Amino acid sequence: MNPYTTLEKIVPPQDIEAEQSVLGSVLIGKASPDVIQSSEFYYRDAHKEIARAIVEIRDSDSNKEVDLITVTGHLKDKNKLDQVGGPAYLASLTDDAPIFFSPGHVEIIREKSFLRAAISSGTEVVMAAYQEQDNPEGILAKWERKLIEVMERFSMNNREKLEVDFNDLMNSFLSREVNLNCINDAIGGLPTNGVTIIGGQTSMGKTSLALGFMKKIAIDDRLPVAYFGRITQDQIYFRLMTAMCKIGFKSLKRGNINGEERKALREVHDVIEKAPIYFYPLGKKTSTMDIISQARALSGEKRGKIGAIIVENLQELVWPERTKSRKEEIDIIVKSLNHLTMSLHAPVVLSSQVNRDVSDREDKRARPTDMLGSSDIESLARLILLPFWEEYYLKNGSASEDGSVDAEIAIYKTGSPTVLSLIFNPNFLLWEDV
Repeated sequence: MNPYTTLEKIVPPQDIEAEQSVLGSVLIGKASPDVIQSSEFYYRDAHKEIARAIVEIRDSDSNKEVDLITVTGHLKDKNKLDQVGGPAYLASLTDDAPIFFSPGHVEIIREKSFLRAAISSGTEVVMAAYQEQDNPEGILAKWERKLIEVMERFSMNNREKLEVDFNDLMNSFLSREVNLNCINDAIGGLPTNGVTIIGGQTSMGKTSLALGFMKKIAIDDRLPVAYFGRITQDQIYFRLMTAMCKIGFKSLKRGNINGEERKALREVHDVIEKAPIYFYPLGKKTSTMDIISQARALSGEKRGKIGAIIVENLQELVWPERTKSRKEEIDIIVKSLNHLTMSLHAPVVLSSQVNRDVSDREDKRARPTDMLGSSDIESLARLILLPFWEEYYLKNGSASEDGSVDAEIAIYKTGSPTVLSLIFNPNFLLWEDV
């Protein structure tokens, strides 16, 4: 049996009387034109056109009256008047309008529209699976994208009654403290309601910054951390051990360590080994859906107690569905990871390369617009961290005796960036407070 054939015979959720009530209330001035949240929320085509006319008049001139006369004239000018039933139907809306406007009717319209959108999106995914149009990963990616689109479309909610779930409210305020006090003091830590992006040139310290967060969350706070990256487990151990023991990374790789250092490294190794760190090796061009499914599986295993999810290199991620451009693909990837962090209430930290021409500028500090692949990353991410140390470009021996250099992190959250002064030691791969 074709499920689509059965669904076509079912009248989708709608409430014509609620639509007539709201439109009529606006036309006689009992309700503000602002109650028309979106013309697409209306089921009947005539009501869509009337609602669209109200929105167009409202948005074109805030001083212009929105009433039966102006809406009738607007529809006539657009050659849409006969399509909606003519002046007689518009007049009937005003005649049948309730004496007192009910905001609840607006919510009914919105909820019915949400249900229709959910049905439409779900049916599209079901049919894609039914007809075997794609592989399982592609079907899951389509469902994830459709879910995000429906949630974005209905994110507005103009209820008169202030009504928010307490647990959701508390989770939306939470941030995860990190190893750097200056970041905790400035913004509270990593947000759990949107993606954090660490951007910078190669060797600018992006991975070291992310692993510093991992050390605090997984080793100090004992919360599970999922790490998705192309570096090996050995490299993660080496990086964490050299930072925690403050033993030069190059010396450690070459085996140039004494007995005391070896003992310290062994102790740190045992600490790292017991920490709830879960490593997921990524290949070149990794599907974002694979990351999402793995993270959700870990969350289920840990009963929702996830400390953070770290994903290396945005530019290596792909979306299983075909997109019009790489920019659109990047946007979908970041949106899907935003949805993941909010659904799991856990920070998602994503590293990103920046354009090489940053090195050719006089001011070599990266900006959000320098991120490769997306020109709109600042509006998609909840938080952007841009580490920078000038010695990377100068290499003139201005480092301190232990190799530390003056560094900074520019934080882009809302408005102007906040610039924090720090110390970075490329020998120990370690970021520290001043």
